[in-house]
Amino acid sequence: MKSGLLVGINYIGTEYELKGCINDTTNINNFLLSIGYLQNNIRILTDNTIEKPTRNNIINYLKNMVDKAIAGDELFFLYSGHGTLERDISGDEVETKNDSALVPIDFIVSKLILDDEIREILSKLKKGVRMTIILDCCNSGTCCDLKYNYRDLSYNKKNADLRNYKSIEWVTQQKKIINNNYSDCAGDIFMISGCGDLQTSSDTSFNGIPSGALTGILLMILAEYKNVLSWSTLLKDLNRRLKLLNYTQRPRLSSGKNINLNLSVFLTTRPTNNNRPTTNNNNSLTTNNNGPTTNNNNRPTNNNGPATNNNNSLTTSNNRPINNRPTSNRPNRPNRSDGQYDLSHLL
Repeated sequence: MKSGLLVGINYIGTEYELKGCINDTTNINNFLLSIGYLQNNIRILTDNTIEKPTRNNIINYLKNMVDKAIAGDELFFLYSGHGTLERDISGDEVETKNDSALVPIDFIVSKLILDDEIREILSKLKKGVRMTIILDCCNSGTCCDLKYNYRDLSYNKKNADLRNYKSIEWVTQQKKIINNNYSDCAGDIFMISGCGDLQTSSDTSFNGIPSGALTGILLMILAEYKNVLSWSTLLKDLNRRLKLLNYTQRPRLSSGKNINLNLSVFLTTRPTNNNRPTTNNNNSLTTNNNGPTTNNNNRPTNNNGPATNNNNSLTTSNNRPINNRPTSNRPNRPNRSDGQYDLSHLL
């Protein structure tokens, strides 16, 4: 069985409002349908669905999806919204000494969702289950606390055309970072982050249609390769395209096991009848207006994914920025020259 949980939070009507997160869930939903997922097995939580992306709902649906999966199943989890940092208390964070956290729609009255909690849920994934996670949010580089983290350091060859990206013109160079505070996972888990732990992810638009920069470019790349490419190529292409479009965010890949980066991305087959009941998610797409596919300006998404123009350009909006994100219990905006945070208010 193939199951998905798609979370997109625009924080409508708040000072932290974003524009592209609900559209991200719609575009990823369409992608999943194109590779054999069934709509009844995809749960969608947005500002506009009857069931909201609260802390409890996100955690409970993620737990439920992971716990029910058996060998041979495929899972997909998208989170598009705000991300932030919390001071690490457990001492497991090697790079930043901070926990990454997701910001649910009810964060003011509940709590953030820490990477420690996500790690605990993922540790229950059974052997033989494959899970792909997309975190299109700030400070997400190690947000699942997986043991293996891959960073792209690819560089362009001499005389490469920097106006139009061509993968062949860039030398592939990638670095693996191992956090021995974590154990290998039983299941096969792959996470793509919107940026590093000390970076922001952009809330942007494709031809005027709001989208997360990571989600939009990811879908563009998958369409160009017809979903047949390696993790190494995907990691390189995501980073280099963002660089050439003048974004500062650098996506990372994390995995629960030591992997060969030449493995295929989104290895999937068409659905088969295995006599397992499907989950009826009739409430997933029911909204308070006319559906979760629009933002406040009622600009619909392209049903085939984010629209692109001939030169693959993006119209830049704001970051999913720290200065427009919740201000309680989080570090101040980093100084990009040194990457340091003022953590004094957390002490």
